[in-house]
Amino acid sequence: RRLTDSEHVGAVDQLGETVEQALSRLRSVLVELRPRSLELDGLGQALRQFAREGARDRDVRVDVEDRLGSQPDLEVRSLAYRIAQEAISNAVSWSRGTRVDVLVEERDGGVSIRVEDDGVGFEAESLDPATAIGVTSMTERAEVAGGIDGVAGCAA
Repeated sequence: RRLTDSEHVGAVDQLGETVEQALSRLRSVLVELRPRSLELDGLGQALRQFAREGARDRDVRVDVEDRLGSQPDLEVRSLAYRIAQEAISNAVSWSRGTRVDVLVEERDGGVSIRVEDDGVGFEAESLDPATAIGVTSMTERAEVAGGIDGVAGCAA
């Protein structure tokens, strides 16, 4: 407010805009990590909201079927959400399909999430761990949580 040099005023204004943009991006990242709907509405609804956003500008339909009888604790919901978020993003971005189906259900005292698409498929064994970061992170998260049936691909 005390600056009189127009060059300095412009630089401060630009800095203020940059900070506002950074805060907006940070809020967005925090919502992606654990959206409020995960706490309030449960895992299925949070995944539906994520799917709507992720497929908005794509020619892909994402359907989420929630068969959970009750919600697991928030830590499990958060972990399951992050794994499913990666799987849905991969299917929407890389499968070249038109449909992604997500099934959320209880299994063996835990949560099972199945993400299937009608795209080209892949062989999980042929993935290079150095470049398949998303699949690797999903597998590691699931293993840390104490269980994994597998992250699998299939050839179409």
